[in-house]
Amino acid sequence: MPFALIAIPLPLTLGALLSFRIIAYLLNATPSFAYEALTSLFLVSLALLYSIKVVRFLGV
Repeated sequence: MPFALIAIPLPLTLGALLSFRIIAYLLNATPSFAYEALTSLFLVSLALLYSIKVVRFLGV
């Protein structure tokens, strides 16, 4: 079960990591901004996944 909660946002996170690394390279930006955005994306997708699970569990 815990693997299923990570498996859905993981491809999104990996894709975002690649995109942000490319953008950071093209703009000569610091990678810390890319990692901040990546972490935010991962946490938001994880929160959405948990909220969907809770709504399904409660049957709302």
